[in-house]
Amino acid sequence: MPTHSGTMTLDLKGLLELGSSAAILLVAAHGWIQFFAGIMLFGLGKGIIALITGEYPYAPHGSFPRFESGELAALSLVTLLLLVRFRNTPPVIFDRVALTAYVFVFWWLNIIRTPVAVLWIGLVPLFAAWLLHHWKGKYKSDRNASEMK
Repeated sequence: MPTHSGTMTLDLKGLLELGSSAAILLVAAHGWIQFFAGIMLFGLGKGIIALITGEYPYAPHGSFPRFESGELAALSLVTLLLLVRFRNTPPVIFDRVALTAYVFVFWWLNIIRTPVAVLWIGLVPLFAAWLLHHWKGKYKSDRNASEMK
């Protein structure tokens, strides 16, 4: 019986830690977006080097499958393209939730050592936020154009 309560305590602690980290990420998203974009830029460079050489760029320089290195480079590039819009505009709440979800998916899938292909799941909320941003921007520009006539 004590093992069961110990497990429940660990689960509760873990949930509290995840909840508090999600809250911090949501509030501070405008600050860590640039850091995360830097990580993705580094991943893009690593993927391109591995794609060209077929090896890990770091010691002990084992083989790196070209398909996986291409996936890594593509995932990093797509992420960077979706993050570039935050260069001039701060993220709204939907953007913050999407970014936090992407980071959690990225973190969780790296812990269980999944293939790079599964990391594309994390881009779904980020892509949805990008679509919403561009749809709202198009809607605003169409509405402003019709009001000026």
